[in-house]
Amino acid sequence: MSSTLAIMNLGDDQMASQYAIIFPEGIPGGGNADALTLRLDQSFDPPEDMVESYEVWFQGTKVPKTSMTHAMDKTFTTDVRVDQNWEVINALETWYNLGYDPINGTALPDSQTRTTGIVNHYDGQNKVVKSYRLRGLKIKGVKVGTSEPSSPDPLRATLTFIFNDLIPERA
Repeated sequence: MSSTLAIMNLGDDQMASQYAIIFPEGIPGGGNADALTLRLDQSFDPPEDMVESYEVWFQGTKVPKTSMTHAMDKTFTTDVRVDQNWEVINALETWYNLGYDPINGTALPDSQTRTTGIVNHYDGQNKVVKSYRLRGLKIKGVKVGTSEPSSPDPLRATLTFIFNDLIPERA
């Protein structure tokens, strides 16, 4: 078999740009979750799912073993475009302030400030082929980017999230 035929028989590659983060339950505090999804146009780098490990030594030989402790850093950061009316950022700041309002020093219980996010990966026909469910998703930080008078690019904000579980799902 030729190398070209072998490559073609592997099937199409998953394109890195064919993904979206959706919020099927909306975001706490209201806001347009669809607009938030559409403004998430930057890369999404999910945390590595891994288990803690330890070493056992016996007569000069090291044996690495996995433990019963989950080692995933349950945090991720992504950027969004700021819309001209600041609708999305205002909604995100509302959500953030429900989790902790630094002006008043108040916070709602976690049960009221967490939601579900789903990272969907699409094929060439826009069909979901793989999903990752982010259960217990909560916004931890909002940082509006630098305003630059000579920039042709849109203003962006960096969002930091925490979550309880990252669950791979089949489409």
